[in-house]
Amino acid sequence: MASPEREDFLEELQRHLDALYSYAWWMTGGNEEAEDIVHDAVARAIANWEQFAPGTSMKAWLFTILRRTHLNRLRRSKIEVTSAGYPEKDELLPADPKSANPGRLPARLVGRDIDAALAALSGDQRSIVLLADVEGLTLREIAEIEDIPVGTVKSRLWRARSDLRAILKDYKEGPE
Repeated sequence: MASPEREDFLEELQRHLDALYSYAWWMTGGNEEAEDIVHDAVARAIANWEQFAPGTSMKAWLFTILRRTHLNRLRRSKIEVTSAGYPEKDELLPADPKSANPGRLPARLVGRDIDAALAALSGDQRSIVLLADVEGLTLREIAEIEDIPVGTVKSRLWRARSDLRAILKDYKEGPE
């Protein structure tokens, strides 16, 4: 019989399964490998459950395991993952001074439009947007998951949101 602490751990882990699958689905480009990655990541988390520090974000811990599992699979298949194309400094990506509210997107976007826009982003940008805007993780948690500096998270998030606005700019708000 499992200890109460392990039972609590498993119960909380279960609450994050849908989010893990969603993130894996986007990381893999929407293919069936997403299930395998989630399975492997969850198996690792359960095998190492005692390493989880109570009081910290289990969601961030699980996403870190999931990302590392995905990267290990990529390395095994000899696909190189790099972030060399992204600046480390926020000042290299200035905000658009003409925009009154640069972060606002039309409220009536439909799922298929958002899915298509997310799919058009690079994998690194999509990952950051999903972790920040869909999963609600902090910049620090995202930096830990992605194993990059917080400044890089900020610049990628800024660029991704800017690209999303550009992709979705023709979508009209309000009734048709």
